[in-house]
Amino acid sequence: MPWKLYLCGMSLDKEPTVTDALEAIRALREELASVKDELSSCKGEVSRLNRNNTHLVVENKSLKAEVTRLKAEIEKLGGSKVEKDSTNSSVPPTQQSIAGQAALRTRSLREPSGRPSGGQKGHPGHELARTGNPAKTEEHRVKICPHCGAVIPDDAELVCTMPTQVIDIAGILVEPEVTEHRRYTAVCPHCHRKAHAKLPSGSSKKTSYGPKLQALVIYLSVVQSVTFDRIAETMRDVFCVKSFSEGTVKNILERNAKKALPVYTALLEYIAGEDAAGMDETGVYINKLLCWFWCLQCEKYCYVFADRSRGIKALEEHGILPYLKRLILYTDRHSTYFTLEVSGHQVCLAHLLRNLQYLCDINKEQKWAGSVQEVLRDAIHTWNESKCGVPGTEVRKSFENRMDRLLDEDVGHYGKEFQTLQNGIILCKEYLFTFLDHEGVPHHNNSSEGTIRILKVKTKVSGGFRTQAGADQYACFHSILETAKRNGASKFGTLYQTSCIFPLGNLLQVLTSCTFPIGNLVAHPPVEHFSALRGAPCGVHGGHFCLARCSMWGTWRAFLPCAVLHVGYMERFSGRRGAPCGVYGGHFRPARCSHRGYASTFPGGALPEWSQAEGAPSCDVTHYPYFCLLLLSLLCLNGVRLCCGDGIHY
Repeated sequence: MPWKLYLCGMSLDKEPTVTDALEAIRALREELASVKDELSSCKGEVSRLNRNNTHLVVENKSLKAEVTRLKAEIEKLGGSKVEKDSTNSSVPPTQQSIAGQAALRTRSLREPSGRPSGGQKGHPGHELARTGNPAKTEEHRVKICPHCGAVIPDDAELVCTMPTQVIDIAGILVEPEVTEHRRYTAVCPHCHRKAHAKLPSGSSKKTSYGPKLQALVIYLSVVQSVTFDRIAETMRDVFCVKSFSEGTVKNILERNAKKALPVYTALLEYIAGEDAAGMDETGVYINKLLCWFWCLQCEKYCYVFADRSRGIKALEEHGILPYLKRLILYTDRHSTYFTLEVSGHQVCLAHLLRNLQYLCDINKEQKWAGSVQEVLRDAIHTWNESKCGVPGTEVRKSFENRMDRLLDEDVGHYGKEFQTLQNGIILCKEYLFTFLDHEGVPHHNNSSEGTIRILKVKTKVSGGFRTQAGADQYACFHSILETAKRNGASKFGTLYQTSCIFPLGNLLQVLTSCTFPIGNLVAHPPVEHFSALRGAPCGVHGGHFCLARCSMWGTWRAFLPCAVLHVGYMERFSGRRGAPCGVYGGHFRPARCSHRGYASTFPGGALPEWSQAEGAPSCDVTHYPYFCLLLLSLLCLNGVRLCCGDGIHY
């Protein structure tokens, strides 16, 4: 069989020639060159694709970062997608969520100018103008030298050194009433130093607003939750107070908050003296940040404060923890409350009943949630039917046994919600029935929720607070006004007393239901100072009443009338306990009564030394009429009410 050789597609059954071989090699070389060209072209394409891929990777990373930023902004605006609102469409603000309104309230389409907000440097200033025809004129003369305590004679030469005018509202659509106060200065014949009379307004400004106007501004802002611009418009349109601005509203709130601060601080001491107190918190936006208003309240007193934290850090920073040690707290199941050092706890059963009702609604076949509700309702009914105090420890143990049997049941097969709530109740089961054997402990925390509910109203009206200082001022006023309401006093009346001559003395009378008529002494010269811790008024001139406070656990026991009928001048109070001191010229120095005993006063003798805990100094008494002061003081301390010829009861 003959063999055939094929070369380059050519049969070699014939004898090949040199020409055929050269042609085959030439064809192979051409094909090899073509492959090389194609390979080089592929390498260039691969390089180009690699460069494009690197660019795409960088661009993809940038786009991912942009998407993340946009998602965060969308979540901040309160939605999973960009929705139309009052800033990008004609949608009214009332159709937006509360969170959306708060986030967009300070958002503006105007571009920032780079200049600071408020009045610019060099702009013409404005102030309240004085009137040439005041409706009333009152003269204030100095009677006691503030330097040496000597009596200024009536025929001493007096010079008017500071005339001031007070503008106050007189009625609806009536021009405001202007009262001019003229302060006179005399030279003391004893020490030859200048003695200045005190102004009742306590302000050295040429023109200021009166107590009724200031009380109304605070009332509209705090109680009625009216915004600053509407308050200013109301004062201009309704009460004819010209040039009344939003800045004036801010200044009035700030000034009166400082005056009320000692009373606001003293509320913690009153609450600490109670057996039980409730706590709650609610979220409010302050300067576009979510913060928390905390409430600590009992039957007669209330204390509210604002902080950025919802944990124990807020209580530490505001110094609340020392006042909680003797209290039984009734709260919801917020974990922070159960980390506090307190006397005991009571969980709000109203919250638990609502949580259990939700389980009944999602699974109507199960009986576990209804059985737990029945135990709680039976305990509340037993407490309501108890006529002689609380039901007692034995009754409490019986309900705890019933609850333990229900908590031992397996409820996991009903769903995750059942297991979660059961675990939560197990953690606080010791505090479910505290109210059954502790007097004064309620089974709910409704009073705390009612105290801070007004904050939600204010949030809906004004969208929150712009500054932390504004939130603190609101908390101060709300605490005092809520306390006044719980003691049967008028909120507006309390604010009016805050702005009067004896602001803090009147306010403490309202808060503590004191029988001593501080309000009847408003015609006398003003109180100078207020002790920082206890809040006792001091610094009365002209021989009028100086009120010294007796305390035990922050409770007002009595007021000690001293220094009657031009008998001396009290300069200042001691720093911690508020004992009056510093009387010169052989006059009487009144002393404060402590809960360990009272300081006796004898003619020609001396006040005995005080206990080391109180630290009040002794002083000489050289006037026989002070023996009558001792008798009057003892009568007041024992609850005896006296009546003078002017009809004022002491």
